[in-house]
Amino acid sequence: MFSLMSVAVSNNKHENDELYSAIANQNEQKVEFLLSQNIFDVNRLIGTSEQIEIIRRETSQRINRVDKLEDLDEHLRETLFDKIYSNLNYPVGETYLHVAIKSLAVKIIGILVKHGASTTARNCTGETVFQRAFKTFDRSIIKYLVPFMDVNDSDLYGRMPLHYAVHFGDLEIVKMLLQQGANPNKPNAINSTPFHIAVKKDKLQIAELMLKYNADPNLVTHKGSTPLHLAIRNNSHLMVQLLLQRGANVHAECSEERLLRPIHMAVHNGNFELVVTLVQNGADVNHCTQLDETPLNIAVAFEHEAIAQYLVKKGANVHNEKDDQMLLHMAVKVQNPRIIKLLLENGVNINIYSDADGWTPLHCAINERDHEIIDMLINYRAMADQKELYGSQDTTLMMACNTGDIRIVRSILRGRPNIDAYNKWKQTALYLAAARGMKDIVTELMRWNPNPVINQEALSYAIQGSSANHQEIVNILLDHGYSLDSLNLNDHFENSRLIRTVRDATKNGYSNVLRWLLMKGVHPDIYLYDQSGNRLVHYAVPHPDCMRLLIEHGADVHALNNDGQSPMILAVYQCAADTVELLCDGGVDVSHDTDLLFCVIRKNHARMFETVARRYRRNLLYRDEYCTTALHLAAWIGNEHFVRTILDMIDAQGEHDRQVEMAAEPLHPELERITPLHCAAFADRPRVVRMLMDRGHSADVSDGTHNALHLACLYGRIEVVHAILDYEFDVTARDAEDRTLFDLGLLSEKTSPPYPYRYQLFAKEHMLCIPARIERCSASFNCTVYELLVRHLVILQYRHPQLEEHQFYGADRNMFVDCYEESVEQLVDMQSVRVHDRSLQDLVVARRGALMRYCLNPSLRQAYRELVARDGLTSFTGYDCITIKKMDIALRRADLYLRGRLLLHEIFPADVPAEIVGHLASYFKDHELLALIERDEAERLR
Repeated sequence: MFSLMSVAVSNNKHENDELYSAIANQNEQKVEFLLSQNIFDVNRLIGTSEQIEIIRRETSQRINRVDKLEDLDEHLRETLFDKIYSNLNYPVGETYLHVAIKSLAVKIIGILVKHGASTTARNCTGETVFQRAFKTFDRSIIKYLVPFMDVNDSDLYGRMPLHYAVHFGDLEIVKMLLQQGANPNKPNAINSTPFHIAVKKDKLQIAELMLKYNADPNLVTHKGSTPLHLAIRNNSHLMVQLLLQRGANVHAECSEERLLRPIHMAVHNGNFELVVTLVQNGADVNHCTQLDETPLNIAVAFEHEAIAQYLVKKGANVHNEKDDQMLLHMAVKVQNPRIIKLLLENGVNINIYSDADGWTPLHCAINERDHEIIDMLINYRAMADQKELYGSQDTTLMMACNTGDIRIVRSILRGRPNIDAYNKWKQTALYLAAARGMKDIVTELMRWNPNPVINQEALSYAIQGSSANHQEIVNILLDHGYSLDSLNLNDHFENSRLIRTVRDATKNGYSNVLRWLLMKGVHPDIYLYDQSGNRLVHYAVPHPDCMRLLIEHGADVHALNNDGQSPMILAVYQCAADTVELLCDGGVDVSHDTDLLFCVIRKNHARMFETVARRYRRNLLYRDEYCTTALHLAAWIGNEHFVRTILDMIDAQGEHDRQVEMAAEPLHPELERITPLHCAAFADRPRVVRMLMDRGHSADVSDGTHNALHLACLYGRIEVVHAILDYEFDVTARDAEDRTLFDLGLLSEKTSPPYPYRYQLFAKEHMLCIPARIERCSASFNCTVYELLVRHLVILQYRHPQLEEHQFYGADRNMFVDCYEESVEQLVDMQSVRVHDRSLQDLVVARRGALMRYCLNPSLRQAYRELVARDGLTSFTGYDCITIKKMDIALRRADLYLRGRLLLHEIFPADVPAEIVGHLASYFKDHELLALIERDEAERLR
């Protein structure tokens, strides 16, 4: 589709139109001359028929889209219409009079009218002359055209000149139009009359003038609003008085707003003066809307106290039972004590139920937890015994108990409720408070002497809880004579009250209740229908008093649940030391239970260990299916007391009992060679290591791969290394992969780059802890092999490109700088240093990742070139190629980066900092930088 711009550009025929040019240039003499020649049709539309049709079609489509927005505010719709018309800046489809008006040429307008220009003409989009005139906002043009206008003619949207005049608020022009017979009651397309617009815009003088010219004060808009509704919506008191004086209907209902009358709107807005004015003019204070809302309902809901008081004084009904939300309920929910007092003083039913939720006002107040309103309702004799109509049918006292607020409970109790009343589920207030552990509320209720017979299950409810408050509630109820006498001791069915009570009493530790039940004949091994197969002895594990009672009454302490767990196993798992001792004294044999001993050691609980170890009689060197002994576990967890006790028990055993005893079918026989010393070394337990070595354990024993010192070096256990170095050991021992202690130390996680500087200090301490046992290097170095290699590890970390500079600030910085400068020359001679037939260079180069990082340093690259160039490096066959390749790649990258950076400096403006350009260059990949450089070079050759 052609656009408006394309129409204007595609045919410039109007540029050759002399009359149009004269009007556009405001050449009055030429306009007069051309019109006097009678060669121009003064009322024709400018442009060809094809152009005019395109303009008309496009404008129609845009206006139709606005018409579909039916919910838009009237003023917004008018604004959109005006926006559409104002965009038509092209003369195509316009009359000469339209063009003159748009040019604000008053004299030319007069000339055109004199020569027969029609003041009722429309352009191709239907815009009238007066519509164009009013859009100019030029009063002189409008006043000039008014005598020539058809004042009741309307545009495409039903708007007359009077609509525009009122909209612009020009009293003089409105008066001229009315004097010429303009109809103030003629509606536009959306059923708004000029009078509606005057009221809506609060133009009091214009509205008063229009009423003198027979404007109807009761005509409705398309939304069903009368002028009186519009005036009240604006809170315009003077306009309301004017309308009422001229006969506006005070009882008119707005069809699209719940049939609201003016008084409802005035109350909603909280405008006291308007409410008084409307009532004085006969407004019905008890009229209901479509939703059964009276003015008083609205005043209460929005807390307009003065209006509510006035309405009641004028006879408003406080007993509106049509609304689901009763007046008093609504006042309670908005928590306004003054309105509540007003309603109560005027006889509102204080105990009425609401159809919406089945509550009385007192229920609502409790739900809102408003102490002041609750006390007010109780003082006005609200019934405290009423139940909810729906749901669980709780009384107000039960609802107060559910809040947990003792002050609310006391307020309700002042109303003398039936404390023994029960709800739909046969629960009393005491039941609910006891079940929820509300000790203060239970204490308060007991002061009102509830019936023990009716409330007999309160004790059962309290027993179900395990908190400290529940325990105190149980004692309170027992002290007041509550008992379980009503229990049927023969009721052994699933979920019976007896089963639930005995299980809950044991589970929650109520020993006094359990004692009473056992004395009444309840069997200690009663079947509980438990899904896990637990018995009372299982539930009693956390509660020694209950366990003692069960043991005294003959409970089976060996009973197993569905998971095969005995009470003793559960006690160990839960670290219940008292229960463990009770079970041991009660007949549980632990003398040969190795699994139990292992479990106790894993729990690392001293008292349980003492209890079980004192009774253990089996060989302590017994290995389970994982080849583990009690000493292995104690060394692993690092409990020195356990280790010392087990070692003492082993020493106390006879020679025959010290033989290692294996499980019948070990799952992992390869673990048999792991010693307790291995466990202590790996778990970093230096004190346990010393203890074991004092008792004769050797650090040279291998587990098939490593000895204890190997493990300590490999995993960076420096304190363990120090501990073992104080004893005899084989410093030359190698592991299963032919690695020395030194090799393993370099593989340690804590000494491998790129770990931070603080770990490199650790590496130094780690490797220098055995200087006296390693041969010295050549005299020129004056240090051990270990010292020299650690020095180079530290240098490597210092030169790491990703290392943050701030990690080396401090007293040690100069030491590392000096160390680096010295080591660049020493690195060349590293091959002459030998450690167990391996050169130091051998060890360094074996760390491939380290070598790659060395390649980033120019000085170290040169040193490695010299190393590779030497003879006798056959052990590194192929690796020199990798080294050179890495160095060459680094050099090429550095060259590309430099050339690319220089090129970017030329591309970017001079004020861009060099740091930013360099940072940007680092983001380019090699092939991208190369492509940039090649393109630049090609362009330079042209």
